[in-house]
Amino acid sequence: MQERAEFWKLTPGQPYWEGIASWPDGRFEYRYFGRHHLLQLCLAKLSERDIAAFSEGQVHVGFYVRQAVLFILFKIENLMDWSDQAFSIQLVGSEDRELPPHIAGTHQALSLVLVEAETGLVRGLRIVTYSKHASALLHRVLQQQLETPFDADRHAALVTEVYRQYPHSRRLAKAAVLIEKAGGQQ
Repeated sequence: MQERAEFWKLTPGQPYWEGIASWPDGRFEYRYFGRHHLLQLCLAKLSERDIAAFSEGQVHVGFYVRQAVLFILFKIENLMDWSDQAFSIQLVGSEDRELPPHIAGTHQALSLVLVEAETGLVRGLRIVTYSKHASALLHRVLQQQLETPFDADRHAALVTEVYRQYPHSRRLAKAAVLIEKAGGQQ
């Protein structure tokens, strides 16, 4: 495996992560590294229609916050319904925890990569942006996470508590502090 994500070169048709030939179907990971936000979607039995939906479908994003835990919600029209990923910047390697200063009125980019679960190959890449409001909120929550003492057991308990209260991502999306269509599709 690569030591740092900043050295990744993601290319359609090539492995997402060198040395990993398959991923669990339905595995989603929100990653933060080198000041970049990346959402990894691993799906099985991808058709050309699925790949087109990933590349062209409207991306919806949202945030649910419970104390110091951020749940990042996402769905892609014609590909997948709501899903989510609990996230804490405190779980990111110390070398990647630095947040750049937030500049009011800017849009945070989110890279998305579609990985074919059975082969581990990249089948799609795209970039969307959070709105100005969502970008500011995301930065504020991540900054609060950095400023809050981290307790891994407390984090895990909060995640479990949220999933017990909202067993389906659709329900979590209805309780979110923010839901929006991502913009700036590239």
